Amino acid sequence: MAVNENGYLRGQVGNLVSRKVGTKNIVQTKPGRKIRQTESSKSAAADFGYASAAGALIRNAFVSTHRQLCDDKMHNRLIKHIQRVMRATARPTLGYNNIEKGISAGW
Repeated sequence: MAVNENGYLRGQVGNLVSRKVGTKNIVQTKPGRKIRQTESSKSAAADFGYASAAGALIRNAFVSTHRQLCDDKMHNRLIKHIQRVMRATARPTLGYNNIEKGISAGW
């Protein structure tokens, strides 16, 4: 069931899902089938989760400094750079990358 929240429609109606992205209201079809993850995609997801958690720690450490002066894409840019550091090792392996290995490899 969809709900009107402050002028934005959120939720599901039939096979359509409505959600708010930034200041836009987006309606898209619901996926028809469950997608099976391969071992590689699970490993990549583990690396992304690690980078995302590290990014949250960094953002929370500097919250008093930047005083909410940020944009909606700041998190994405930070995660992208953290992932670059994680992959800086001589032989990056999905699922086993971390910041310490990237820094010690001379990033």
